[in-house]
Amino acid sequence: MRERVLRARERQRTRYAHTATLQAGAHATISGLTNASAPTRLVAPAARLEPAARALLVRAADRLSLSARSYHRVLRVARTIADLDDLEVVTSTHVGEALRFRPVEDAQVSTAATVCD
Repeated sequence: MRERVLRARERQRTRYAHTATLQAGAHATISGLTNASAPTRLVAPAARLEPAARALLVRAADRLSLSARSYHRVLRVARTIADLDDLEVVTSTHVGEALRFRPVEDAQVSTAATVCD
């Protein structure tokens, strides 16, 4: 697992390397930007969602009434899961897993399960 995490962090560092100097300060770390620390405007293009993944995320955002912040949080987590799988493209499996990590109220649990299946 440690090796997967190290590879994923290296992938993220490489992805955002061209912006690290521009983002010096609050978002930059010694080891570079990660999906979690990168500005939203950089994460969305870097996500590279498959069409089915994008459709799932949009459907989930609608059914679960996700705020813009929640939408982008799911996108960041899905991108990180894809990085752990050593994939350049985020699939619907990654989006589904990211949605399952969201804290949801009891009333939303059945809706979330329906959206992901």
